Amino acid sequence: ICNLQKGQQTGVYKFSNTDIRLFERLRMYVHAESQPVNTLQDGAYALFFRVGSDIKENYYEYEIPLTFSKNPLASIQDYAQEVWKAENEMDLELSLFTKLKEERNNTNQPYNMLYAINDPRENKTNNKIGVKGNPNLGNIRTFFIGVRNINQDNFDAGCVEVWVNELRASGFDERGGYAATARMNVNLADLGDFKASTNYASMGWGGIDQKLQQRSREEVLQYDLSTTLELGKFLPEKSGIKIPV
Repeated sequence: ICNLQKGQQTGVYKFSNTDIRLFERLRMYVHAESQPVNTLQDGAYALFFRVGSDIKENYYEYEIPLTFSKNPLASIQDYAQEVWKAENEMDLELSLFTKLKEERNNTNQPYNMLYAINDPRENKTNNKIGVKGNPNLGNIRTFFIGVRNINQDNFDAGCVEVWVNELRASGFDERGGYAATARMNVNLADLGDFKASTNYASMGWGGIDQKLQQRSREEVLQYDLSTTLELGKFLPEKSGIKIPV
């Protein structure tokens, strides 16, 4: 990427139809280098990652200031560590997204503007997490990976080359669920019958033969009431009138 002015960004995207609510983390390896080598300062550019129903109005975002590799062939022993620097690796707890969305809603911030804070985790405070609109991790339609110039005033100083590898969800949310069923039958003597039943299943409920992705992702409450009454019992018996309801 060359000639990217301060504040500008560019990237690549992929359309999808994905539900990642049952996972704990999103991870991805990131490599960055300047061309020519060593012409850009660390933190001049940032990688950002968006997931949501679109990439402009409803998305979550995670931003990582890039640390550039310095002559990775200098030592074969630390080659992998120099190419795939730990500072650039994305290791995102998905719960941070939902907590940030709740925080924004509780503080009455506008939905149509990006609400962003620094990552609260130790050793990640230079990274930023953000939310705009009303994204849903259970209905992801777009993945977007981009690079933005965040601190390089002289954009003619050089180009930046970024590799990304192995974007993946990891760590199943293995919390179990529970379910219950209750039924009641009441006989009202000659007047009739009354029946009631209810079923409840929490999130995470499923059979032992089901995969995690097949478990319930919603809280479900069902109930049913039914009666069979003979209202003719309220009339004199001599009338012979029957009113089944």
